[in-house]
Amino acid sequence: MLKRTLYLLLFPILLSACSDINCPLNSTVFSSYTMKGDTLKDTLSIIAIRPDSSDAVLLNRFVGKTTFKIQMSYVKDVDSLLFLYSDTAGNSQLDTVVVRKTNIPHFESVDCPANYFHTIIGTNHTRHRIDSIVINNPNVDYDANKKHFFIYFNSDN
Repeated sequence: MLKRTLYLLLFPILLSACSDINCPLNSTVFSSYTMKGDTLKDTLSIIAIRPDSSDAVLLNRFVGKTTFKIQMSYVKDVDSLLFLYSDTAGNSQLDTVVVRKTNIPHFESVDCPANYFHTIIGTNHTRHRIDSIVINNPNVDYDANKKHFFIYFNSDN
């Protein structure tokens, strides 16, 4: 009888010890940018401006495509990006893009690392080459198919 009671007590404990945690392998979320209208014809590099640490190149010598993804910062309320355009003659121009966002902690399991999703609340940018930026979908999460920003360039590019 004691042996049977012991089995009945241990079985739920052993059963609960077997858990299947599917933590994401990459907990980074990316915002997606799509170039619309008269698209960029020059080489584009994008640099993250980080005052508290070293700046980072996020996109290097991007040419001939219309979409790209940029990693968002985890807990900063503002991401500042430097868009550097270079043509074949060696001429360069800069645009600064500022993305304002809220950071939403995302919890999956105590066994998984902390993660943040974001809600984009606005953008500011200089207008050297960029005409406008439209927020298409403000919710940034694991869904890689969402198009978050549409970038329209000046027609004289």
